[in-house]
Formats: sequence, structure tokens, C-alpha cells
Amino acid sequence: MKSGIDVSTYNGYIDWKKVKNDGICFAMVKATQGKSLYMAKPLYLFTDSRYAENVDNAYNAEISVGVYHFLTASSIEEAIEEADYFTSVISKRRDKIGLWAAVDVEDDLHFKGLSKDELSDIVKAFCDRVKESGFRPMIYTNRNYLRYKLNYSKLKDIDMWQAHWSEIKPVDTGDRLKIWQYGHGKVSGIEAKTDLNFGYFDTVEDYRKSVIEASGIEQQTVDYLNDYKYADDLWRKLYLAIK
Repeated sequence: MKSGIDVSTYNGYIDWKKVKNDGICFAMVKATQGKSLYMAKPLYLFTDSRYAENVDNAYNAEISVGVYHFLTASSIEEAIEEADYFTSVISKRRDKIGLWAAVDVEDDLHFKGLSKDELSDIVKAFCDRVKESGFRPMIYTNRNYLRYKLNYSKLKDIDMWQAHWSEIKPVDTGDRLKIWQYGHGKVSGIEAKTDLNFGYFDTVEDYRKSVIEASGIEQQTVDYLNDYKYADDLWRKLYLAIK
């Protein structure tokens, strides 16, 4: 079990080295969003203002990084459009994103009137597009959506990140649960409280350690592999190959 956080522009400036020293080993960073009707001028397809800063600084602090998109699509066509924008943004930092490219599914405003099957098809279309772009899709949502607004049988092959603010780990999605957002709290390096998560997965540090122990490769080779642009993904693939 790993300790992690999820952040966006609303968290302000983050001292990621202090975050790392506080025991946080992974972060899910907001990258993009579909629509926003809460501005003086409505927005469509935009990037979080601190996305690049957060990804770069978290990665440099040796924190494993994932990203997410806030979904507002009300049709499959809009879902594909939002997914394409999301992947076009995150592809520029592919070498720093070792975890999932998640879709945040919780927007009652834009999903209003959709049936469970319609919303599930929209979410699946988004995730399929993300997977086609070479990223690992994930769904962020909550128990209310899982029970009453989504047809989970259509999404059960996709990794899940569930918001469930409780001391009891949710069991709604079984072993597909990879991240549990369990509450809100204070973390060093972030002025305000932030969302707290537990992760049920291996990080690049785990992959690297396992490969080194299993293969006995020398430090010179380790250093060479670490300098590779897509080192995080390479270590994960090497780990899976020897597992």
C-alpha cells in the first residue's frame, strides 16, 4: 500500500521535495477538463494552469506521477474529442507519467439526463481512446456513481480509482481498485489540505529494485537505463517480463 495525493491548480504552489519527505510516493495530477460553465467566459477543452509545473516538479522529486481529465462529455463524440485533447496534452510529458491517465467521472451538471448505459458508453469510449494512445486508462468515481449512474459491468475491465471517504476500504470494484481516495488532510509542502489516497500497485522504484535483484545487472547498466527517456515504462516492462 502506497501513500499518495491528487492535486490541481486549486492546491496552489507545491514544494514537491517536502511532499516526498512526508512519505508521499505518488501523485495524480489534473491535466485537462472538458467544459467549465463557472467562469465569466465559459471554457471548453482547457489545460489546468499548474499541470506542467506539477508533473515536472513531482517527477524531479522522484514521486510517481499519474494524470487525470475532468470529463464533461454528454455524447460519445464529445468523449472522443475530450480524450484526444487530453492525450495531446499529456503526450508531451509521456516520459514523466509512469502511472495511469485517468478520467474523472462525477460531473452531475453535464451528465444530467443520461442513462446508466449511455454514461457508461461515454466513459468507455474515452478510456478506449486513451488506451489507443499508449496510456493506461483508469476511472475515478464514487460509490454513488458506481451504484446508480454507471453500468459497471461495461467498465469492469478498467482499473479504478474510487473516492470513498471512510476508514473502511471500499470493495465495490474488487481487485480493479488501484487507488482509494480515503479523505482530506495536511501534507508537508502544500499550504492547504489536499485529497489523500492509498495506492494498491507497484511504483517504478519497486520495478527497478525487483529487476536489479532478479537479474544482477551492474550499476553502470542501471544508470544507463535510468537515463532513457521512457525509463519508467521500460522498468515496468522489464519487471513484467521477469515476473
